[in-house]
Amino acid sequence: MLDWLQPRGEVLAVCEATGGYERLVVAGLREGGVAVPVAHPNRVRADARAGGYEAKTDGLDAVVLSRYGEAFQPPATLAQDADRIRLQDLLRRREQLVGQRTQEKNRLARVHNPASQDSIRRHIAWLDEEIGLLDEQCQELLKQNAEFQRQVEWYRSVPGVGIQTAAAVVAWLPELGQCESNVLAALCGVAPWSRDSGQQRGYRSTRGGRRPGENIEPEPEAAVTKGLLTALGVMLVCTIIPVAQFLLAPFGPFLGAYFGIRSVDTEGSDPLVAAAKFGAAVGAVSGIILVVIALILTVVLPMPGRFVALTWIAVAVFATYVAGMSTLGGLYRLMKTRTVPVAAEAS
Repeated sequence: MLDWLQPRGEVLAVCEATGGYERLVVAGLREGGVAVPVAHPNRVRADARAGGYEAKTDGLDAVVLSRYGEAFQPPATLAQDADRIRLQDLLRRREQLVGQRTQEKNRLARVHNPASQDSIRRHIAWLDEEIGLLDEQCQELLKQNAEFQRQVEWYRSVPGVGIQTAAAVVAWLPELGQCESNVLAALCGVAPWSRDSGQQRGYRSTRGGRRPGENIEPEPEAAVTKGLLTALGVMLVCTIIPVAQFLLAPFGPFLGAYFGIRSVDTEGSDPLVAAAKFGAAVGAVSGIILVVIALILTVVLPMPGRFVALTWIAVAVFATYVAGMSTLGGLYRLMKTRTVPVAAEAS
């Protein structure tokens, strides 16, 4: 293939992601100096349907990929070094074993035959041993690569990021430091996509993206954000994405400064932090004052007046809710612009 391509000058060889089967072809073309974008299969198939190609054969696949490359001119996929590919393989295998362990634990709760229970427990013990072995291999690989080790240390300095999340970020997000936080959110699959049409406002939902870390250790800073959202009546499932974005937001400027792409302003106080704290304080104080007044009126006033006191309590709860929702605006902007200090100028 390289012998056929080289006389033709600059060539863009579009390859479709096929779950790993494309890796040898992509590596060989890159070694030969050919730019290779690895296209998402769903996008290629959507373009094929738009062009009227409903059938699917090897020949048609080649035609569709050629049309896709000519129409969209996708950028070449970022090349990955051997250590990163090895780390991805180890983490992928670990994820498979963790999934099997979860399945076995679920089966154990539904099985009542002692022999079957013993078999499941032995399998779970073996899975635990294999997962531990993979963890050791991942940590050894991270220690052998000085660049990986340094990145892991920096990632773990962000509240809420544990060793598994840091290793997954190193493996699956090499773009960190080269794009903004909203792009990172889309890459990780935590960007809420709008579904609006005319006057209709649909629910924002997340989809797609790489999900590098599912095991995020709960730290106070993230727990406060999640607790605030939950207290304001936001559904529990809807609190996960803001917390994930809250943890992801520092990575853009954090790694941008690390790679020398952009600087991080570490001087002065953040006005958004001050605004968020002020809004929360005002909401809490006003709510407490109104509740105290309402309780006093409930004790002092006769029965008809107690209904008025209950109305005051309702007003107090509503005022606290409104103040908290106003604070959420500041927190949302804070999540999109939040930065963290860079230690010792990356020395």
